[in-house]
Amino acid sequence: MKFTYAQLFLLLIMNCRALGQEVYQFPLIDGLRAVEDETISLKVEPNDSGGTGAFGLLNVAPSTCNSTSTTSAYFFEDMAGLSFSNNGFIDCAYSIQFTFRINELNIRNASILNYDWVQLLEFRNDRQDRGLYLIIDRATQGQATLNFWQLADDGGTSVRVGTPLFFNTTDLYQLTLVRNCSGTTRVFINGTPFGAPYLDSNSVYAPTSPTDVLYFFRDMPDEVYNEEASPGWVKNMVIASYEWSDEEISNRWDAFCKQLNDLQYKILNTCQNEETQFDIMNSTSSFDSLIWNFGDPASGNNNTSTEIDASHIFSNAGNYDITVTRYFRDVPTSTVFNITINPFPIIDLGPDLEINSGETATLDATSAFVFYEWQDGSKFSTYDAHKEGQYWVQVTDGNGCTSNDSVSLKFSEPLDLDDRSEVFDLFVPNTITPNGDGINDYWVIENIQLYEANRIRIYDRQGNFVHQLIDYSNNWQGTTSNEMLSNGVYFYFITDHGKLIHQGSLTILR
Repeated sequence: MKFTYAQLFLLLIMNCRALGQEVYQFPLIDGLRAVEDETISLKVEPNDSGGTGAFGLLNVAPSTCNSTSTTSAYFFEDMAGLSFSNNGFIDCAYSIQFTFRINELNIRNASILNYDWVQLLEFRNDRQDRGLYLIIDRATQGQATLNFWQLADDGGTSVRVGTPLFFNTTDLYQLTLVRNCSGTTRVFINGTPFGAPYLDSNSVYAPTSPTDVLYFFRDMPDEVYNEEASPGWVKNMVIASYEWSDEEISNRWDAFCKQLNDLQYKILNTCQNEETQFDIMNSTSSFDSLIWNFGDPASGNNNTSTEIDASHIFSNAGNYDITVTRYFRDVPTSTVFNITINPFPIIDLGPDLEINSGETATLDATSAFVFYEWQDGSKFSTYDAHKEGQYWVQVTDGNGCTSNDSVSLKFSEPLDLDDRSEVFDLFVPNTITPNGDGINDYWVIENIQLYEANRIRIYDRQGNFVHQLIDYSNNWQGTTSNEMLSNGVYFYFITDHGKLIHQGSLTILR
């Protein structure tokens, strides 16, 4: 059995919780709340002017995951950031991961120092510069080196991590920081170990109180160095109360790149005989051109499209494999997905009706649908009609597909039972057996064709109107609205030009 990255991640979280290992994941797509528990949320840390940030679309350089793409992320303003209230969640071991890009790496305190810094993560409430920082040198502005940082008066010094001048303002970086309860602290960049493990024997890089707060990007200014942050982007922040394995960290990076490279789309309307809309959610900067193939060869030349947001009317209901081929620098990347085009709902109110004045005809749209709307706004599956006119209903099924039908209602001229013509050439059988054996299946009335304006109305034993035959041609098998009438005795009236010419009873046996 194969699983998607999302399914594997969910299984991993469930297993970890079973072992008492908790994970909070903050996608940072359109909100600050955790996926696992919406009562847990990151907090916005404003800058001195009250500026914070906003959600938007971030263009990702091809050097990040080998293709140009666009993703939703959180943009934090200059000197602003986010924070996480620990509340005892992290003890001595943790895994912290976030994907970021810093927009500015330059010297702001040039008159004071030959270097500057940007805070990525700080571990304490006292804001004493204990955390991970990007260090910027005067000679190499635009690039930065990652450091574990602690003030000299705090009993320690800055320790460089990994390759110098590794970070720039173009690429996205997935930073993972893991620590065990022995104090061994490791950094991973883009799923790969970055530098040697660091022994945090004094627990400088871990919360020491349940009330400690983890600060991301927002560095509290002091009296001398009052600009120690930079604007940038962040997404997919994860905080776990245990140490991840190297394999899990690598898998998370692979999953992130897969998410960026996968085609992002939405589909509107999957109903037969209607236009299905396909909208690409990726920015057009992630490809130069594309071709849609709708997997519907019966539609001829309409089976393909080069429009970014394409539409198609499928030939029939059923399953279709949709192929989207994107071209970036003449290199094709194809995505295939399946959609189901749902059948057109069938609604039949039956033939037009003629009833006596004062009677009521119940129009039945059946109970097969989820939504009904009649011509006057009524929302029920049946409608009692007692006036002449046109009646219609629109129905919606469980797939959101709609259909409609209409029927006309007309009042008959009153029957004058005393003004009858004696007819000797009309023979009307009193029994039919419509069981499909080919014998007496149809109600055959001899010479009915001689009466060009014939009309037959049929009633049940309770006097309820059940069916009407107009210009009858001997083809009736005891049905109404394509359904068989029950066995039993029925009464009929045959008129011609509104004049009663015959009446009697008919027995239906099957």
